[in-house]
Amino acid sequence: TTFQQRHPGRVHALAGIGNPQRFYRSLEAAGFAIMPHDFPDHHAFRAEDIELSGDAAVIMTEKDAVKCRKFATDRHWYLQVEALLPAALLDLLLRKIEEVLEQRRQVPPAGQTH
Repeated sequence: TTFQQRHPGRVHALAGIGNPQRFYRSLEAAGFAIMPHDFPDHHAFRAEDIELSGDAAVIMTEKDAVKCRKFATDRHWYLQVEALLPAALLDLLLRKIEEVLEQRRQVPPAGQTH
């Protein structure tokens, strides 16, 4: 049984992040019909914030779920997201880190001379 089979119809999408539209688009791309609920970034959630009307499932970001775990119920879910960097960007970051480390190896600590 999939989540959507267990929770057909619209779901509440709850987001306390800087760009909630990206989260909402991810849910819609996964086939959810959402009822969005925006909160400020880094919002300190209270139980009443997530007690939404009806019995529709509530889906939130994993970050928000951590903040809500003490008062969430079995109708509250989170979307786990994995960030992937393009290979070229990862290679560039690793090269820059290696350059900084190499520069630090060549500079003696303060107060020391060769």
